Amino acid sequence: MPQLAKMPPIQEHLHACTMCGYCVPVCPAYQEAGWEGASPRGRIFAMRQYDLRGPLDRLLRRHVSAGEDFARSAWECTGCGACEEVCPVDIPFDRLWDDVKEWMVSSGLEREQLHPYVENVRETHNLYGKAQDERGAWISAEAVQSENPEVVYWVGCAASYEKQQIARAVVKILNAAKVTYKILGPEEWCWAHPSRGWVTRRW
Repeated sequence: MPQLAKMPPIQEHLHACTMCGYCVPVCPAYQEAGWEGASPRGRIFAMRQYDLRGPLDRLLRRHVSAGEDFARSAWECTGCGACEEVCPVDIPFDRLWDDVKEWMVSSGLEREQLHPYVENVRETHNLYGKAQDERGAWISAEAVQSENPEVVYWVGCAASYEKQQIARAVVKILNAAKVTYKILGPEEWCWAHPSRGWVTRRW
């Protein structure tokens, strides 16, 4: 097993967790896997045990190491932010999970499956490796854009290329709310959030 790099300075957040479990039912990774180790509380518990390990634990090689099983659950986090929304002690989970993924990369526990996506973002500015001029292909006459908008609607890679019904639904909502908006279309690039932990170390 790879030797873990030094844990990032996240101990304050690990020990702030009350283990209340509010984050468990809202976590997509937990809903999919069905076991608590995939949930935010489960990941926090594993990291806290790792942080609290003592000399005797190290000597006896007790299983308090955040190894491959933990790395798998860390990468299963979608970064949706649902856990942060419900956390009663306001742990900044979004940044925390990015730090944890960066830690996994530093420790040689990155996901090989992410390599093609990172290359796609680098070369074509979207996760799917599709042509940049196709990013705005979903935009129809329903999208009444303004030259002096109140907001810029950042669509993202998934809604631009694969889940265009989401983008169209948001446009309907903006129209109904009479919010003036602008869509960047081909001028929009992927913001690299899905691979941010990897990107921080490798780019």
